[in-house]
This record gives sequence, structure tokens and C-alpha cells, in this order.
Amino acid sequence: MLCGELDRRQRSIQALQVEMTTLHARISALDQTMALFSPALNPAAAGTVHAHAGKYGSFGGLTAFIREQLQSAGESGVDTLTLMDRAALHFDIDLHPPGARKRFRDTITWSLRHLQRNRLVEVARDSRGGRRPKVWRAVDEPTLQDLIAQAGFYDVRDTHSS
Repeated sequence: MLCGELDRRQRSIQALQVEMTTLHARISALDQTMALFSPALNPAAAGTVHAHAGKYGSFGGLTAFIREQLQSAGESGVDTLTLMDRAALHFDIDLHPPGARKRFRDTITWSLRHLQRNRLVEVARDSRGGRRPKVWRAVDEPTLQDLIAQAGFYDVRDTHSS
């Protein structure tokens, strides 16, 4: 089993090395193209771009914020539009440009669905297609005892103590 895992990892490393060789060639070609347009331009000046950095803090910052809001709300939960307004205020998102509100609501919904797929949140009250937004709430994380009970295991001491 371990040898098979080692073989799989070795194949992954080899594939990544081939991919890195291709990427290095592309970067070199881009550097040469930039030098043709402006020889004084430093190709390393741009650095690495991290598209998510800053907008919602660290990677996963929006999803973490939503989860915290739902955890602090308790059983009553929070509706989608309230979550959107809180997140917009927290992250200083401008919802006034045309289409910005819908795009941000879609982003909030994506985060909620991500949390739902991972069983961290659930729908407390469904909208049923009406104008009222869904209400979401955090799911309590199971304890070790909950997981043992779900698996059907019993404490050996309890079965012999009768």
C-alpha cells in the first residue's frame, strides 16, 4: 500500500515538473516580448498576482465571515439578504453600480452553498420561490461522542456493566 502511494506521488511530481518546464518557457517568452517593447522594463517588477488577496481579506475570508455570522445568530439563523448587507458593510463593498448587488448576492449564495455542501450550515427556512430570502443557520459540529453514536459503536464498559 505504501509503495503504491509512493509511486502515485512520484508520478504527480513528474507531471508537475513537466508543467513547470512549460510554464518557465512561457515566462521566458513573455520576458523576451516585454524586452522588445521596452528594454528598460524589469520583468520581475510585476511580481505574482493573487487575485483573491485583499478583497475579502485572506483566502476564504468571506466564507469564514458568513459562517461566523451564522454561528453567532444561533438557531434563529440569518437570511441571505441580511448576510449580504452585513458582508458588504464589513468588507466595504460598493453595491451601487449596476449589477453589483446581484453579483455580490451570487457570491454570498455560492459561499452558503459551499458551507452547506460541507455540512457546516443548513437552510432554517426555505423561500419556496417567493420574495422572502432563505434563512440559514450554522450546524453544530458533532462531538466525538456524536460520531461514535452515529457509527453504531458502544462503550465497552457500558455493555458489560449491566
